[in-house]
Amino acid sequence: MSKDASETKKGTYFISSLAMTSSLTEYGISSIFTLFLIHVLHFSIPLSSSMYSQYYGFAYILPIFVGLISDSYLTKTKSLLIGFISMIISQLILFASASLYAPGAVEQTVITFNLQNTLFIVGLAFLALGTSFANNTFSNIISLVSNTTQEDEIDSYSIYYSLLNLGVIIGILIMTFVVGDTNYPLFKWSFLIFAIFLVIGMIVFLYARHVFLVNYKGELVVDDKTDENNEGILRRIASGIKRILHGILHIKSVISNFTSSLSKTEKDRLILFFVILIFIIVYRIGYNQSSASMVIFEESYVVRDYGFLVLPVQLFSIFNPLFIILLSPLYSKFNQKAADKNWNLGLVTRIGIGLLLLSLCFIVLANISYLIDVGVTNKINIIWIIIYELILALSELFLSVTGYAMVAELAPANNFALFFGIFQSTHAIARYLTGKIINIFPASEVPTLFIGSFPINGLTNFFLLFAVPALICGIILIYKRKSLERRVHYGE
Repeated sequence: MSKDASETKKGTYFISSLAMTSSLTEYGISSIFTLFLIHVLHFSIPLSSSMYSQYYGFAYILPIFVGLISDSYLTKTKSLLIGFISMIISQLILFASASLYAPGAVEQTVITFNLQNTLFIVGLAFLALGTSFANNTFSNIISLVSNTTQEDEIDSYSIYYSLLNLGVIIGILIMTFVVGDTNYPLFKWSFLIFAIFLVIGMIVFLYARHVFLVNYKGELVVDDKTDENNEGILRRIASGIKRILHGILHIKSVISNFTSSLSKTEKDRLILFFVILIFIIVYRIGYNQSSASMVIFEESYVVRDYGFLVLPVQLFSIFNPLFIILLSPLYSKFNQKAADKNWNLGLVTRIGIGLLLLSLCFIVLANISYLIDVGVTNKINIIWIIIYELILALSELFLSVTGYAMVAELAPANNFALFFGIFQSTHAIARYLTGKIINIFPASEVPTLFIGSFPINGLTNFFLLFAVPALICGIILIYKRKSLERRVHYGE
């Protein structure tokens, strides 16, 4: 390995390890989000569902505006520090909210702005802001470090994504074994634990970035902007927000000015970028079922009692990130072999493969669920969930890792954070639609529902609802891959 390549790997592993602190916080909280709403804040189930949709919709739209500010006014170091500080503040506020836990309180059907609820909402706002700055910047730094030494971005993002998933596992394990799923008075301590991780991550970044995030000349690669005036950072951010609001009011003019500044190659890449986003939304609606309808399915229809042990439902969420970590080295070797053999596996092809694998996940579930629908059995063996999660993890490596690289490949160089924010906003759309879809999960007390003329009258048809669109989208991308990938203009 050349010196440049070793420097890239060093920087990639460094920034990916720091990203773990953000992911374990984000997904650790996600694993108990609904439990917290229902049992600590005493929200009703409909109110909890509404709060879930509104928060995650806000959290995944916010990166667009954060990206605009980061691209125009902040260095990578300042962006990341804002992210860390906001997340640390969020954990302290959420700790204060959880400390006000009162067992047996009256169930809330509408939000009342008492001290506990207000602290919770403010804490979530800081968390959304912090994760937006952090995730945008982490991904941007990976791209910068890779481009410094011409390292394969797919390979770099594979490392990044596997370590993110290690953070997910750590966050879930903290919530499961340190806090527990029914020890509601202990929930507050999880937020302090997460705050400690974040403080450590911020300190390590500040004191070690000059060692790990440098090119072969010893130059820091993360601070590509310098202060051009004496304005303070808050004033410049306020100016940026003002420009964003002005841009929203004059959106047609802003788009026209932006597109007129692009070359033909950049325009072709942006067309491809937005086309692929549609297919990514289809993928994420299916993928999000792991934390939505699959939780209900696993609780009701999977054997979890083994006499000496009853598996908690939340532990099922360990499988996906675990398989991501285990499969990542194999995926990297596959990428190396594909490069050596000159296989044409461009962005479009990989995303198409990801969609086909997602379809296979739900085809497996649809087939095994048929036995439940016809009354042959009332529960399935956990091995089918393991198979589902294994295929899902493989699909995620093909699609999600490629999605990160897609932003680096297709976005205009000076607008990476903005377009990464747009890429992340597909989560908001997918999660909103997932919240609607979970309401048609088949249960004995729910009448037959129809999607057009397609009946949702059993588990088989419910899972086919995800298998069929993913299969169609995957086939379309594979079939049209050559014409679509010409818009990438590789080498230009």
